Amino acid sequence: MSSLSTRQCMKKTISQVEMKILHNYVLNGSKLPRIGADPKLVNNALEHVRNIEALSRNYLPFKAIRAIDEPNEFANYLSKLPSPHMLFSDWRFNKKTRVELIKLLSYNEWSVSPHIAFICCPHLGVLFNILFPEIKISIYDINASIVEIVKEYVNENASVEACDVKSISHGCRFTSIIYDPPLYLSYYQAIIELSNHALYAGGNLYYVYPNSTLRSDFGERLVLQSMISKYNFLIENVYTSILHYDVPQFEKNTYMEIGVDCVIDWRNHQLYHLKKVEMLQLKSNEHNAIVFDPNDWEIYRFNKKTIALKTKRIVSICDDSKLEPQLASIYDDTGILLKSVSSRHKSRQYIDLWTSENIAYKVTNLPVIKSILDGYKQYGESISKDYIYNELKQKYTSGLPNQDSMYAIISQIKKIIGEQL
Repeated sequence: MSSLSTRQCMKKTISQVEMKILHNYVLNGSKLPRIGADPKLVNNALEHVRNIEALSRNYLPFKAIRAIDEPNEFANYLSKLPSPHMLFSDWRFNKKTRVELIKLLSYNEWSVSPHIAFICCPHLGVLFNILFPEIKISIYDINASIVEIVKEYVNENASVEACDVKSISHGCRFTSIIYDPPLYLSYYQAIIELSNHALYAGGNLYYVYPNSTLRSDFGERLVLQSMISKYNFLIENVYTSILHYDVPQFEKNTYMEIGVDCVIDWRNHQLYHLKKVEMLQLKSNEHNAIVFDPNDWEIYRFNKKTIALKTKRIVSICDDSKLEPQLASIYDDTGILLKSVSSRHKSRQYIDLWTSENIAYKVTNLPVIKSILDGYKQYGESISKDYIYNELKQKYTSGLPNQDSMYAIISQIKKIIGEQL
């Protein structure tokens, strides 16, 4: 891959996948080895590296790369809140969790016009609004006292409403929704039903769910799985260690009453991340893939190297014996290294000879190329070119291309067999 300093041009457009790769590149300190994606996509994404400033203006994941912490304004907000009450299922995320959730929400929000709903987690919404005041959000909570305090600390881009999750209008539209307690089936059904109507295609739904060690209600889980499938949600991720809560005083008092200390939160809730997809997106991508049947290939092994030759299109071993054998690039240029590891890479269809180092050629005169490989397989890599050539002359009695071209292709194949990248 050429260095970033020598890139000569910028692509005019960038796909969302390429933006995610570029975001990962910047997030990890501009270190290529940490990027997990197809090489061709990585190369495409890095053509936009000079355009980071523009992307940072338009996309939340790039804005959120900067260090995120809780400002003094948010500390003032927390100091104004009433003590948690169990009636409202008022367990509150601790500081570390709040910061991690803000990052998670931001890094997955690729809409150019985000609108994020914070349902039953108003404090997270307030922190988000302080950090990203230009992003549109909606905050919903059933505790009217907290809602009034929230209104004092958010700007005009945040709408705030005192209501239950079951009362939110299905006419609202969001790019992401995050939901915390109550952790009961009817509420989960309500949030999934709401998200089905309110989320744009490609939108994100996050909800907190108890770990199975705390709630082994598998019947409830099956009901939710059925709803998720019915409404075309895909589970993107399940985070098992991100959620931690401050222990509310009402819980501490209850434990002290029975003689048990409860200083550290004991919960191990999971955070589910679902994505809303369209029916069209649920179709298999296999029709776009170029899937090879290994039975169509002859496999040669020379020490650690494996060479695959597509023998399916060899009708007769004598066909085209006088045609000059060639190994050529599958691309318009002279490159021989396959530029992608994706099965959907269009140039895969032209591969006839393919090494374990991902070197690929299209072949002219496959029967002769096969015969040369057979010779090296039978007699070993140290056998002379003269010997291979004489074997071919005996095999192809009707004739071969001129001797110079034959020696050239034998030498090229010998080099492929023995040379390591």
